[in-house]
Amino acid sequence: MSLVVICLLIPGGAALAGPVDPPPPELVDEARALVREMKQNPRGPYSRILWYCKDGMTFPPVPYACRDHGGGIQHAEYSANRQRLAELGWSVGTIFAATTFQELFDSGQRQQRLRELPMERYLTDIDDGWVLRRAHYYRGRVQLEDEIAAGRELLLSALSDWDWASDNYLLVRELARVVPHGEETDMSRHIRRAAVDLAEKDPAAEPWRAEIHSSPTVATARKLRAWAETLANEDTRVAALELADELDLLYGVVGRHQRLTENLAALQSPELLRGWRDDVMQYIVEDRPARITGLCLALRDARASLMQQLEPRQRLALIDSLDGLETEVRVTFRAIIHERPWSRKELLELTDSLMNCAYGSGLLSTGELAAIHSSLAFDGQEIPLQRYQQGLNQLKRVPAWAAGNIRYTFAEALVGYAALDPRATRFTDDMLRGSPVWMLGDTLRLLSKDLGDLT
Repeated sequence: MSLVVICLLIPGGAALAGPVDPPPPELVDEARALVREMKQNPRGPYSRILWYCKDGMTFPPVPYACRDHGGGIQHAEYSANRQRLAELGWSVGTIFAATTFQELFDSGQRQQRLRELPMERYLTDIDDGWVLRRAHYYRGRVQLEDEIAAGRELLLSALSDWDWASDNYLLVRELARVVPHGEETDMSRHIRRAAVDLAEKDPAAEPWRAEIHSSPTVATARKLRAWAETLANEDTRVAALELADELDLLYGVVGRHQRLTENLAALQSPELLRGWRDDVMQYIVEDRPARITGLCLALRDARASLMQQLEPRQRLALIDSLDGLETEVRVTFRAIIHERPWSRKELLELTDSLMNCAYGSGLLSTGELAAIHSSLAFDGQEIPLQRYQQGLNQLKRVPAWAAGNIRYTFAEALVGYAALDPRATRFTDDMLRGSPVWMLGDTLRLLSKDLGDLT
């Protein structure tokens, strides 16, 4: 099945996605055979380790090989199979130290290689390393410090042109999550994928996978830890306890506030960035509904106005802090949504705030956010029934809008990688889980029930 997207060119040369058709079956068959070989190969998609000197020379991995050649870095060389797979359209096993930003940015009309990076990371996470399955411990394949430095430069280059970055905001947010640059900003998805691994180890862990994917709370780690202590299988027990520790770090009060404070501490200049940070710190200590409202406003303002006034390094520091805000909103929302009855006015205000969060995460466009705000702009307590119904009907479109924005942003990668591995079709759902759009399901159910009672 093909994914077809309207093709347009907009002023400034930015290209919108054109029709995307799946690759021919014979090409996919060849690619799958190459992937199978990489999974079984102890070196995965690589052939050997080399020194890459600044003057262009390469040498075997002996000490100080590039000393007389201007210095250099050491990493794996791509194998012939990986090179062939890249020619077919799948550039896997990416080594950032061996890849320039220009190489990624010039990869097709819509920077296809940039859009593939989150998909490559997704398959690596859900399939025990995927093409790196046996190469995880291939010593010297990458040097972490070189990967972090190269990844950081890649992100700074992407953020240097705010017109482009603004048009590709969802892509930029995802790149900051998956490209190594010295910050771990992808914890929630890592935890969801670890929950899938745990359920595959032990089918009895399926309820934990479901809870972690749909409604994790501060108590989830404690309950999972108690369950783990009852297990006889040591591997499963260790995996469950490690997952519980990560859940504590992500959702526990101490862990998430520590990470958020550390990220916000990096936002020290310019003055407008400090002002935004101080507002966020104030929102965190507000009562819980006001906390959600304030943090969602901060997420909206970061995208709508603050980013364009910053330098690339400041933009990256701000983007790194946004995941912590989203986590705080998610945990706070889960803690309050079912604890008491909500009035219609409160639900509409809460839903409106979640839409600000969805916009700040890149899942809604500026026009879509304006349309939702307009549909929920009810003055006072008196709401004409027909207009209330129209507003909820508009709200019900939001999940489809968000999914459409994901499919649009990653169109080429979704079509190509889904042909190679059907599990890639779950990428959209993985991005939506835990997002503000996912939380919308709870408020929309309550509002729909209210509308049903009225009619």
